[in-house]
Amino acid sequence: MILIILINVLILTGLALLAIQNLVSLFVCSGIAAGCGLLLLYVIVRGTYGLRFTWLLASSLLIGYGGGSFSTIFNVGFSDLYDAFSVFGIPKPWGAYAMVLVVFSCTSLLVAGFFESPVLMDNQVVKVGWKQERFLWFGMAVIFVAYVHGDYTFMGTAAEQGTGTVSVLGEVAGALAPLLLPLAVMGALQAWGLRRRRFVFLTLVSFVALLPAGRRVMVYTLIACALAAFRLSGWKPRLTATKKVLLGFAFVILITLAGLFFMALRLAAGKSSEVGQGGSTYSIRQMVPVLIEDILTDPGNVIRETRGNLEERPFLLEEYLSLLGRGGNTTEPMYGQDFMLGIKLSIPDAAYKWVGESKNLVRSVGTEENLANERYGLPDTDDANSILTSGIIDFGLLGVFLYPLAICGIFRVIYFVIDHSFNKEGQLVALLIGVYLFLQAESEVAGYVLSLRNMVIVMVLWRTLYEVPTLFRLSAAARGGSADTSFST
Repeated sequence: MILIILINVLILTGLALLAIQNLVSLFVCSGIAAGCGLLLLYVIVRGTYGLRFTWLLASSLLIGYGGGSFSTIFNVGFSDLYDAFSVFGIPKPWGAYAMVLVVFSCTSLLVAGFFESPVLMDNQVVKVGWKQERFLWFGMAVIFVAYVHGDYTFMGTAAEQGTGTVSVLGEVAGALAPLLLPLAVMGALQAWGLRRRRFVFLTLVSFVALLPAGRRVMVYTLIACALAAFRLSGWKPRLTATKKVLLGFAFVILITLAGLFFMALRLAAGKSSEVGQGGSTYSIRQMVPVLIEDILTDPGNVIRETRGNLEERPFLLEEYLSLLGRGGNTTEPMYGQDFMLGIKLSIPDAAYKWVGESKNLVRSVGTEENLANERYGLPDTDDANSILTSGIIDFGLLGVFLYPLAICGIFRVIYFVIDHSFNKEGQLVALLIGVYLFLQAESEVAGYVLSLRNMVIVMVLWRTLYEVPTLFRLSAAARGGSADTSFST
């Protein structure tokens, strides 16, 4: 019933914004869209309905676009944002049209969810076993080695100066990093005694290891942890209303502190980075002394920079979609070039070397903006992308509806294959990757393709670590004439 109400509210919100195209209506409708997204996420976390990728993506887009526009208008003010629209070059109606596209696209995802087979049934709980615990220790060891070796550092995987090449170790560490914390949280909630202490230790270490990866990565990972705790683990603590409010405040404070720490690292990186031909490489060891010096000399600078960033950054999603939408009906779309760029970027550097080619030509194109902005007559800037911007670049306004549905369908098919090819423990690992991915509003099509590649990497690691040794033991037992299979879980 609540989903039907959400669908009707979103349709009415979109129609109202079409009829009244001004900043006040955009402010109100953005708030309603964000509220619908938060309510949908709450319903998903509660486990009232089966877990579906379409509904996860709809909630993240509504919160990302609706919440971003609402907070920016609230913080900047209506008069200032009217000037900002002129600076951005956005015709005022398109500021509203872009939100209409978001609302109707998410409505189509909600409707499609009724036809999607759930990846997790209503109130179904997933157990964490010894295999996941060993996988956590293995993952932390990989990330630690990658940090020490310099293959995984500030903002994630590090590219080699001069060539921009990313090592295999860096690729694997980048694939594992967002997965470990939700898995450790689930283990800490389900285990007892000494085993729980090990999971708590792994949770703390995973959290610290993830801090330099970026504010966006941290926020989405913490939301994935909440979903893993309440939905996947079935953790339903009996808390009073006061304790629930305090828990919510604690969660907000944790995200705020993590964001401030990341901003401090970001400012330190600007002073200590070594810029080479292939891009910027940030050394954690170089950044720590600069970070300490900045905190001691001007402790309020981090807060000021964070406040300024939060006033402007959330609106960039709405801005870029507005700019692309303005040309969506007048400029011929790119017919899959953005998607193909994502595929080429997701192929590891080692694979290019193996066939005797270089990835530099693909890397020179860089981001979605570099590919599309010249064609759409937009300035060469760092814009905020999403699956909606990828869709409108490749297939115009139709792509805003086509790409989210297609991506959800592709990942649902992939998870179906995993569901029938791996044991329950392996399925949980793949599910956490999918949950983390679809919680991200600011991820273009290349990000989804990259996550699909990471899912393949992680599942190959899982099979190598657990299922291949099992086959060897079975073969040895058969040769020895023993029917003992006590190794199984």
